[in-house]
Amino acid sequence: MMTQKNSVYQPAYAPGQPTPFELEKTDAEAAAQLLAVEFEIDSTHDSDFSALYRLWHLDKLLGTFYRTSSDGKWVAQPINSNKHASCSTALQAQLSIIVVTGLPVADAA
Repeated sequence: MMTQKNSVYQPAYAPGQPTPFELEKTDAEAAAQLLAVEFEIDSTHDSDFSALYRLWHLDKLLGTFYRTSSDGKWVAQPINSNKHASCSTALQAQLSIIVVTGLPVADAA
């Protein structure tokens, strides 16, 4: 099992396949910049979810997110919560994890 940890993690994808970080041109770009500064994402292979992404703030794991193979939606799973969110983008999944943990994201809006 190989894990990569970078301040901005972007795995290689096949040509034409969308990456987790493709976004519509909206205020989401500001949120992405905030995430790149304050949070880290790494990934690991999971036998159930394939690529499982983990969202960190400093040394604290906030939650995980993955892309479903059935409908292409992103599922966000905050740590210590029974809440799960189905999102259209990886950024939405990350933000939903951050909101559930109670960390402030006012600058992202």
